[in-house]
Amino acid sequence: MRYCEQYVGDSYFEYRLRHLVYNG
Repeated sequence: MRYCEQYVGDSYFEYRLRHLVYNG
């Protein structure tokens, strides 16, 4: 189980999503 990597991936995705929303 790679819960740590999955958590980091979700955080990075959310960060990218928020960045796109703010720029939009």
